[in-house]
Amino acid sequence: MRYILRSRLKSSIFLLLFISATYFITQLITHVNDTVFLLYIDNKIPLISEFIWIYHSLVPIMAFVLIRCVQSKRLFITSYLSIVIVIGILGILYVLIPAAYPRPDITNTDISSILLKLTYELDGSNNTFPSAHVALSLICVLTFINCKICNNNLCKIFAWIWFLSISASTLLLKQHHIVDVFAGAIVALGIFLFIHKNSYLKSLNLLKQ
Repeated sequence: MRYILRSRLKSSIFLLLFISATYFITQLITHVNDTVFLLYIDNKIPLISEFIWIYHSLVPIMAFVLIRCVQSKRLFITSYLSIVIVIGILGILYVLIPAAYPRPDITNTDISSILLKLTYELDGSNNTFPSAHVALSLICVLTFINCKICNNNLCKIFAWIWFLSISASTLLLKQHHIVDVFAGAIVALGIFLFIHKNSYLKSLNLLKQ
């Protein structure tokens, strides 16, 4: 059991480094673009800085699910490959379609606003389409609800509430457009289901239980 945990921990650290490297590389090679998928309804969504705490819950919860919750090798590989492929696809799209979101000025001095302002400074606004937060949180939920630990409907409901909260946070923090949210969910769902049902990967015993 300890060997499995150590192996999962190493794999998760590598995954985090891969995600971070891909993100910062795309930030370096993309240019500021005037492409904006801003809809009328996007302008009606208020800025609520308190959602920054939900927004930043993605990494610790994703790590917890991969390291502590997943027991099946098949489910772990499915989730792991899904994340790697999705991040690769998003990286390509960020370069080809460097869509931007016009960010508001943050003037409040409460801790949530300070954290949001810092997030704006670290996270460039030219990589909005599709939303990586939505894509990764959906893969996380699809993984978690298939874990043995999530064996009742209440657990699954809480998981989906968290996913919807993450999705809402990307809009309420003015990080993403509505189009970005749906695009991220579609990419993640398509890749996860493709890998989960891929007979070729099963023949290689990569998805063996």
